[in-house]
Amino acid sequence: MKNKKIKQRYTETHLQEAVNYSQQQTEFITQLCHEIRNPLNGIYGSHEVITAELQTLIKLINAQQFMPSAFKEKLEQKIESINSALNDMQVCIEYQTEVLNSNLDLNIIMERKMLLERAPLNLKDIINEVVAMLRNEAVANGLTLNIKLPSEAIMAKGDALRLKQILINLVENAIKYTEQGKIDLVLTVENQTDTYIKCKLDVIDTGIGLSEEEVSGLFNRFTAISMGKQYMSSGLGLIITKSLLELMGGSITVASTKGKGSFFSVTLPLERLSQVELCQFKEHNKKKLSVLLAPIAAETLSSPTKSTILVAEDNEINQKVLKRILEKMNYEVIATNNGKEAVAKYQEFCGSIHAILMDMNMPILDGIIATQLIRDYERTNQLPRVPIIAVSGQVQENDKQEAFKAGIDDYIAKPYKKEKIYQTIERYKKFDPHPPLKKQEVSFSKILSSYSNLTLSGQMGTHSPAKLPPGDEPDRVKFGPQ
Repeated sequence: MKNKKIKQRYTETHLQEAVNYSQQQTEFITQLCHEIRNPLNGIYGSHEVITAELQTLIKLINAQQFMPSAFKEKLEQKIESINSALNDMQVCIEYQTEVLNSNLDLNIIMERKMLLERAPLNLKDIINEVVAMLRNEAVANGLTLNIKLPSEAIMAKGDALRLKQILINLVENAIKYTEQGKIDLVLTVENQTDTYIKCKLDVIDTGIGLSEEEVSGLFNRFTAISMGKQYMSSGLGLIITKSLLELMGGSITVASTKGKGSFFSVTLPLERLSQVELCQFKEHNKKKLSVLLAPIAAETLSSPTKSTILVAEDNEINQKVLKRILEKMNYEVIATNNGKEAVAKYQEFCGSIHAILMDMNMPILDGIIATQLIRDYERTNQLPRVPIIAVSGQVQENDKQEAFKAGIDDYIAKPYKKEKIYQTIERYKKFDPHPPLKKQEVSFSKILSSYSNLTLSGQMGTHSPAKLPPGDEPDRVKFGPQ
């Protein structure tokens, strides 16, 4: 009996050690991904700046009428070489971003922290959107992308974003590993009742195929499958696809022949919509269509009048990149290196600041407390709520929720594209930063002292976010404070 108890305690101790180790490993990977995002964002932003400047240089060269032809030809060769290097850099940036995002997604799934949405959707619409998104890529690779869908709409409840992620992973893989031929995407309904519908989605390609050994390691996170230097991929996309499908109660199988192609088959159980939910979904879609805006052309990415943006960013390179992007868009920029400076500059220029771009992880004072201090200053002085947009490498949902509780209005994840910065700021372009007639001066030290014992759990409360035009709400609606 005594030996049995000792053995039980020994087992429990080792089990707890394993759990602790797994948790530490997850936290380490999450922190590592965050640390990589900052320099990656600097590389990505600098790449965009160099690309834009190179295009300007090409226009200037083409405008020169009296340039010696031999010199012009040599310049064009150099520009072509630089452009080729930039394209290679772009591929590496996208690959590294994929690795970061995939590892974070996997960590969230493994910790069982991922919550799937149960919202109305039309599965056929999701498939058509993904195919429209990837068709040009297939055509550019000399491939035919075919789809075969049932005639009737498939209305159900599910997580549209994660379903798109699954489809994109499967179709992009098929395009990547198919050198010639075609890719077929086939959706069928296998079984359905009044409350349930079971769908089967097949992705069939004529690509390089896999051996039995490669198929057996396809969904193992720590098994690397070599496809040759021309196929750059982390291999994490399929692991995430399988994990997401299992969360949804579905499954995935693979049949493949080396040199002939692969057949990925997904089984997906979905909950059907009730008649009331179906009517509400159709009405929602009608309203959504009425507020759709035309896409913003690259050449229109500029503010017609000078607006002032306050930037809080401790990374010098990222600060420079953000400053260049905003100035190119005709914004005035006030740059600060930490939360304390950002709060002080806001107090000084609150009558002219149209928006704040706030990094979350900064020295002296982080973005969370800086945002809380600004919101408190607004309440004290009856100031209009300035839009505060987080620009951060912390991209997990609990990070976003904490930011929204502190008073953040919107969230941009690093690395970002300049279009994302512009479009997010544009959502709040109607904000009027006019100062009040009477202003109560509150010193920084006085405000900060009231938060000396504050824990970052959002006890301060929030007030209504900046109002947006109907249909133009940011992503925060999904997971921010309601």
